[in-house]
Amino acid sequence: MGKKNILIIEDEEPIAEILKEYFEIMAPDYRLTFARTLKEAEEILAQKNFDFHVVDYRLPDGTAYDLFSKKLIQGPAIIATGYADKEELAEVLEENNFEILHKPYLPQDLLRKIKELLK
Repeated sequence: MGKKNILIIEDEEPIAEILKEYFEIMAPDYRLTFARTLKEAEEILAQKNFDFHVVDYRLPDGTAYDLFSKKLIQGPAIIATGYADKEELAEVLEENNFEILHKPYLPQDLLRKIKELLK
């Protein structure tokens, strides 16, 4: 199995740092790329495909719904959220392959979920 490329769209720097450190030690076969805003994520997605996506629901310039509605994310994904508009999520759930992970979560919970969904 080659390295898996994972895009993590997360605006909270402490969460991004914890994930980066955890995955470097516990899952070196996953290559993480980080984006802090929707705009940054769109630029990255225009240049590269990813095996998996982790998207914070609320970002400084919009929501995960914006990315999914533009069909920018192809492949499995997790939306991480502490709160979300249930109707909006239901709309996105109907058309996309992703699961929800409620914040706060532990890095090992995210890794377990990614491994499950990549099987």
